[in-house]
Amino acid sequence: METKIIEALNQAQTGIALFDADERIVFANPAWEQLISGIAEEDLIFNETELADGGMISVCFVKPQVPQSERLETASSANDAKIGTVIIADDSESNRMVARRILQAEGYGIVEASNGQTVLNMLKRGVNADLILMDVEMPDMDGLHTTRRIRHMSGPVSRPPIRC
Repeated sequence: METKIIEALNQAQTGIALFDADERIVFANPAWEQLISGIAEEDLIFNETELADGGMISVCFVKPQVPQSERLETASSANDAKIGTVIIADDSESNRMVARRILQAEGYGIVEASNGQTVLNMLKRGVNADLILMDVEMPDMDGLHTTRRIRHMSGPVSRPPIRC
């Protein structure tokens, strides 16, 4: 059974990786490496889930692209190009969806997280954010604690504006 699951994951178009509690990759399918190394971060969507043992499973896929012929003609604006990357941290899927739709329509690249620890893991692995929208009340690690932890990190990851 386990072999069949691994074979299916290896053939998936979606990048899938499993990390241990020390953030080391335990398993990554071929699509994970291709997506992480071959496509601009703002064109990817990450969804990460913390595991009971402290590890994490991360799923990565390419954002759907609207063909040029179907795009609305607009005056030069933020819609013409990606203008920044926003991390949306909220345990509510519907809240993330609303924020994602609004910000993507304005030209922002979006990365989503369902809890504070996932945000920290993303930043440690090199996800660059121009803004972090942080829910205050989340399970495991709330937005205020996560914000304090980010501010104590070293380098540019500690400096993006955070709105709770």
